[in-house]
Amino acid sequence: MSWADEKKGVEAQLPVPVLEPRVESRETQKKKKKTWSLIFSVVAGVIFVGLFRSIVSSGFWPHFRLRFPHHCHGSDGDESGDLVWKELAKGSNVLHANITLPLDYNDRSAGNVTVALNKIPATHKDGSLGSILLNPGGPGGSGTNLLYRRGADISEIVEGRYDIIGFDPRGINWTSPNFYCGVGDKQISGFNAISNELLSTHGDNVSYGEQLAYGKLQGLACSSDDSGKYISTALVSTDMLHISRALGDEKLNYWGFSYGSILGNTFAQMYPESVGRMIVDGVMDAEDYYAGTWFSNLENTDNVTRTFYEACSASTNCPIEGSPDEIEHLFGDLITKLKFEPATVFDIESGSVGLVTYSGFLSSFFATLYSPVVWNRFANVTLDLLNGNALPFYQMYLAPGPDADSLADSAGYATLCGDASNATYPKTVTSPEALKNLVATLRKSSKWWSDNWLIASGCFGYKQTPVMLWDGPFQKVNASMLLIGNTYDPVTPISAARKMATFYTDSAVIHQSGVGHCSLAQKSSCTAELVRNWFNNGVLPPPNTVCPTDEVPFETAQEATVTDLFIPRFFSV
Repeated sequence: MSWADEKKGVEAQLPVPVLEPRVESRETQKKKKKTWSLIFSVVAGVIFVGLFRSIVSSGFWPHFRLRFPHHCHGSDGDESGDLVWKELAKGSNVLHANITLPLDYNDRSAGNVTVALNKIPATHKDGSLGSILLNPGGPGGSGTNLLYRRGADISEIVEGRYDIIGFDPRGINWTSPNFYCGVGDKQISGFNAISNELLSTHGDNVSYGEQLAYGKLQGLACSSDDSGKYISTALVSTDMLHISRALGDEKLNYWGFSYGSILGNTFAQMYPESVGRMIVDGVMDAEDYYAGTWFSNLENTDNVTRTFYEACSASTNCPIEGSPDEIEHLFGDLITKLKFEPATVFDIESGSVGLVTYSGFLSSFFATLYSPVVWNRFANVTLDLLNGNALPFYQMYLAPGPDADSLADSAGYATLCGDASNATYPKTVTSPEALKNLVATLRKSSKWWSDNWLIASGCFGYKQTPVMLWDGPFQKVNASMLLIGNTYDPVTPISAARKMATFYTDSAVIHQSGVGHCSLAQKSSCTAELVRNWFNNGVLPPPNTVCPTDEVPFETAQEATVTDLFIPRFFSV
C-alpha cells in the first residue's frame, strides 16, 4: 500500500479537532463544548447516514472500515475521546493519563498500544493556547521523564500559555506493551558497549570480527520480540497526530530534541498540513539517519573536546591547571596509559570493585561533552584519577547499577534499526574488513570518538520490518519550522539544522553560540525569547539569527546530577 493510501486511512480515523485557539477560561470552554457537541451530534448523524449508505452501495466498505475505530480511549477506558487526567504525585503539579491507539493503523486486529502521557497544565490567566508535545530524543528517551525533569522550565519559557505534554513513545517506560531485546525473561543489552570496548582498546582484525559478531547477536536479540514491527518513527509520528487531536488541537505543536528532530521532521513530511508551531532542537541529518550510516554526527565533536580544554584553562574553578595544549596533552597521556594499564578499584568500605579502562574513560568523557554544567565535576574526578585515586571516577561514572536504560536501549534499537530497513547499510557490513572500512570513514570526522559511535552496529542482525515505514525521499513541504543548533554540539552539528531547514517553505535557524547537546545544555535568554515569540505569537526569528548563551563552562553553578542531564545510550537531552 502506498503512503498516500495509508495516510487517507490514518487521517480518517482522527477525532474532530477544536478549530479555534483555546484562549478562553476553562469554564467557558466547557459550556461551549456542551453546546457544540449537541449541534455536532445532530449534523454528524445526518452526514454519517448518507455517507454510510453511499459507501456500502459503492462496495468500498473493506478499506473504509479502518476509519471508524474508537481508539482514543482515556485512562479509564472511556471511548468518548476525552483523556482522563489524574495527579501523578500529590503536590507535583504533574498530571498523568493514557491514550489507547492501534498497534497497526491498517490492521486493527493487531491490538492496541497504550501511550503514557504526563502534563503540566497551562497557568496563564487567559487560558491555554493548546498543547506542546515534547520528545527528548534517543531514540528510546522517555517524554514523561523529560516533562518531570524539565517541563516546568519549558512552561516558564512559554509563560504558561500551553499545556506541556511529555509522552513515552512505543515500547518505552510507561507505554505498553514494552519492548525487550532478549530471550524469554532474560534481557539482553549492552553488547554494543562491550564490542565498542574491544574495538577501541585493540583495533585489530580480531576485535573487528568480535564487534561484528556482537552486533549480529544484539540484532538477533532485538528481533526475538516480534512487537518490534510495531515500532518506527512513522508510527510514533502518527501517534503524535492522534494525540494532538485528542488533546483538542487542530495542528501539532512540538519541541523535539536530538532524535526528536528526526521525529519532528518525519512528522512534517508525512502530515505537513497538520504542522503547527514546531521546533526541532539539536538537529540530526535525517537523510543520513534513514540511510543507517550516522556518518554526519561527529562533525564538531573534537571541537567540543577542545573547548573543554580551553574553558578549563581559562577558569579558576577548574582544578586542572595549565594551558589548553598542556591540559590536552595531560588527558592524552592518561588515555594512552589507561589503554595498557587500566586503573583498579577495590574499596571494601563502599563495596566498589572494578576497573577504569581506556574505553570506560572515553565513554564517560564523551557523555560529559553533552552537558557543560557537569564539566567541573568531571574535571575533579579526573584529577583524582591522575593522582592515582580511581575511586571517585569509578563511583560517578562506571559503578554498576540498575539497568534503568535497558528499555530505552531496546526500543531505541527497534526504532533506528526498523527505520533503516530499506537502507543498504548496515546490511552490507558482513565482514570484519567491511566494518574496518566503516570505522575508517568515521575516523575522518573525529580523532577520539569514532570508535564510540558505531550506533547502528546493533542492527547487523536485526530481522524485523515495521508495519509502517517512512524513510524518504525528503521534499520541500508547505509548512513552518524553527530549528536550533549550537556552535559546537558533540553529536548534532548545526550544519544539519541548516540543511533540514531547506525542506520547509518557511523556516528559521537559531544559531546558539554555545557548546553541548541541544539548546537546553546552556541557558540563553535570547533563545528563550525567540522560542517564546514563536510558540505564543507564531513569529519566526529573522534569518541568520545568532544567540549568545548566559552561561560559561566551569563558571555555572551545578544544580543537577550527571544522570539528570544526559542519557549516555544513544543521545538525548
